[in-house]
Amino acid sequence: MVGLSLLARLNRIVKTAKHINSDIPFGGVNVIFFGDYLQYSPVSDRPLYHSCTSAEQITERQIDMQCAQKLISEMNCAVELSEQMRTEDLRYLELLNRLRGGQSTIEDYQLLCTRIVGNPKLQASLRQTPWNEAPILVFRNTLRTQINNRTVLNKPMKMVLQPMVCVAVTSDIFIYMMEVNTLLPVMSLR
Repeated sequence: MVGLSLLARLNRIVKTAKHINSDIPFGGVNVIFFGDYLQYSPVSDRPLYHSCTSAEQITERQIDMQCAQKLISEMNCAVELSEQMRTEDLRYLELLNRLRGGQSTIEDYQLLCTRIVGNPKLQASLRQTPWNEAPILVFRNTLRTQINNRTVLNKPMKMVLQPMVCVAVTSDIFIYMMEVNTLLPVMSLR
């Protein structure tokens, strides 16, 4: 999500690029904003609906945020999209709407638990379509790395090819042939 500081910076960049009077928002370029105010707040920034209160000592960032709030207040048209187009599963749609409003239920949690890969009740496998092509969201880099490594190994095996991994160690490069559970050094390049 775009925050107040980022919006002010975008405004400044567009005005500079267009060489336009600084009083005209975004240098006179029409800007379309779209999104959901109930999404996660922007990282290291204040959301667009944040109220800026003046402090005794005003910083450049606070000035940027106040400028961005002025830009938001000058919006002259809003269109609310009311028809959901992402899913046809009504039960899942209702879950998403409750989740969006922070009103999730135990039943919602139980439904989401049925979609966890590794759950014995779930028949899907990361080796089957569509899961083998689906984006996977994780919260930890170690899990992301494990999933990526498994995917890298599964792809060549499907194509009946021997996977090869190149590992850089300081200034030396070593090439390893991957076998089931072992790494065999093939050559060292200098």
